[in-house]
Amino acid sequence: MIQRVVGYGFTAFLAVCGAGFLFGCAKPIAAAQGRLTAEDDPYVAELSAQDQAQVIDTLQLVGTQADRSTRSASRAAFDRGRWSDVPAAVRIACLENEMAIFTRRDGDDVYAFTIRTVDDRPGTIRVEQRPAPDVYAVEVDFPSLSNREQRTRNLIADIERHMRAFGRKRQLVNDPY
Repeated sequence: MIQRVVGYGFTAFLAVCGAGFLFGCAKPIAAAQGRLTAEDDPYVAELSAQDQAQVIDTLQLVGTQADRSTRSASRAAFDRGRWSDVPAAVRIACLENEMAIFTRRDGDDVYAFTIRTVDDRPGTIRVEQRPAPDVYAVEVDFPSLSNREQRTRNLIADIERHMRAFGRKRQLVNDPY
């Protein structure tokens, strides 16, 4: 008895779905005709000529402001990167070289970082701002490493590589690093 009711219920479900599939929607889709009218969608709103002009003026103003900001000197691409990119480049280079930044001191024209290697050896990074085209100079010191020359060269090369990569990109606004 229970099987019969379930069987009829499933058969009825299939019949309803099949009818919906065969007959489809009673109203043709407006997009297929290439025009969407207010009758097709209750959420369609038509703008008056004055509203259309205001939207166009606003979009042109936004386009002009964006164009002006991308041409500013602070956002331009630089061969050796921008001074504002130094903290991010140092952070990424330290991560790649298995080092952690413990402190960062910012001056007007100097960034100073205290770092530790993965084997808990201390080090310092000092980045000094220079006039263009140099932009910056990097000094790295690992007083207690046996292979410090190689580690120093690697870290400076990675900082330089990331600064060049950042220099090829537009500057991010409100970058937290």
